[in-house]
Amino acid sequence: MAQTVAAQDEPDDAPATPPIRTSPAPPPRIAPPRPIAPPTPRQMVAPAYMYEDYEAYCMDGRQAVSMVAYGGDRAVFVASDNKPDLIAECLDGYQIARVRPVENISSALMMLSFRPFSPLWEQMEGEWGEDLGLLRAELEVAARNATDPGLGLSMDSDIARDIARARSLRAIGYTEEARVIFDRLAERINSGSESRLRRLEFERALVASYQATTAQMLGSVDEAARIMGEFLEEFPEDSDYRLNPEINYAAFLAEAGDYRASYRVIVPAYDAFRGQGYDPETYTLGGADREFAWIIACNRWNMDKEEAAQPFIDIVQNAPEQPRDEYVANVPRSTRILRRMYRCIGDADGWYAQFGDGSLPALDEAWTMLQPAYGGENAPLPDWQMPERTSARYNELYRHLPETYAPALRNWRDSEDGE
Repeated sequence: MAQTVAAQDEPDDAPATPPIRTSPAPPPRIAPPRPIAPPTPRQMVAPAYMYEDYEAYCMDGRQAVSMVAYGGDRAVFVASDNKPDLIAECLDGYQIARVRPVENISSALMMLSFRPFSPLWEQMEGEWGEDLGLLRAELEVAARNATDPGLGLSMDSDIARDIARARSLRAIGYTEEARVIFDRLAERINSGSESRLRRLEFERALVASYQATTAQMLGSVDEAARIMGEFLEEFPEDSDYRLNPEINYAAFLAEAGDYRASYRVIVPAYDAFRGQGYDPETYTLGGADREFAWIIACNRWNMDKEEAAQPFIDIVQNAPEQPRDEYVANVPRSTRILRRMYRCIGDADGWYAQFGDGSLPALDEAWTMLQPAYGGENAPLPDWQMPERTSARYNELYRHLPETYAPALRNWRDSEDGE
């Protein structure tokens, strides 16, 4: 891994005292005034596609809204018949565009509640429906034809197809159907010869984690913990892929309130991880220090050891927001890990802090979690009250969505057509 070397100050070769002159110095030469150069456009080194996106989306007179207060110039909404709709943030001074495709329900909910986008809401609702039903139907077609789970990993095509379908379906509320797909896939890849089982260890661990998170989405973290525990009982102790299921098992135990059992799982796993010689300052695999730390912090806090929890809270608080992983394309951001930790220790002020202190960008899907009807598994606890500072920031940026969007905010968990 390349190391970052700090820049060195150049040596100062000037003499300690100025030389002694034996004759008066000549008068200084006066240079003629330089002509004033015309202003030049701002320059930025950006990928070629950002210039192409600007030309495609920002130069045809579409209705635009100002983004000056949020680090941009303007934004436009682009509807498309054969690819995802999108928001293009146009940086006119550089003639580049940042594109946000609408590939999931959360991004649509964010855009429909972000107040600066209010001039675009009518057009968005025309494309997606006043309850996101039209968008959900489009995403369902894509989900049922999905073949790539988008993980940046190589695996057998039939396994990749089932994972892609199940992940995409549960993201739009067909969670029970996704559970069935994952369960059948698990049966298929956890049987066969010893050599086959060894070859598919990574896929087996991955699918077990999807089974557990799907159970959590269906409302049972106890079931999620049971799934991971039973999987680990049958999974080889010496597997290179055992660590992540152990982390997930400990996390679900902690969130189910079995802190001591979680602690017994996570501490040996953390000791083994640190014993492998990884440098916590540079090693940024998705299962690095912060993944262990939030679980240990939750355990120690709830076992009446608040002082012992603090060093692990500090690890999560100081982690980089977006670690890079050379193997996995999508690594959770640290603000998400912080929310999970603060929820686990019951710290409402800590959970809400990132919404009020500027840690989160103004345009971020996490803001949908503050909608009153939101029903995700990492939502604020029911008895928490939003701090005034967070409430003021939220109301400045976002509106409460109409009741028609409540099923989408709950991922159709309670609706007849959404499992």
